[in-house]
Amino acid sequence: MGRTAPTYRLLTESEIQKWNMFRKALTRRDQQAFDELMKKVRKHVSASSYMGTLDVFDSMSMAILLEHEIEILKLKKKMEHVSD
Repeated sequence: MGRTAPTYRLLTESEIQKWNMFRKALTRRDQQAFDELMKKVRKHVSASSYMGTLDVFDSMSMAILLEHEIEILKLKKKMEHVSD
């Protein structure tokens, strides 16, 4: 028997596709930034599937925020080593 409900990964990819026209309207540099954000979303799609909600955009936003926080923490550590 096949699945009756789409996987969370499929829901996420569908949501990303909804933003395709927005992406196309961006400059090349901004498209690259957008693509990087979507990579961050895909990186955390497994964890997002445990949320128990189908509001995919909320999960996508949290994944992006999490990745940004990780990057900030890495930069802070680098700055600490430079200032020591």
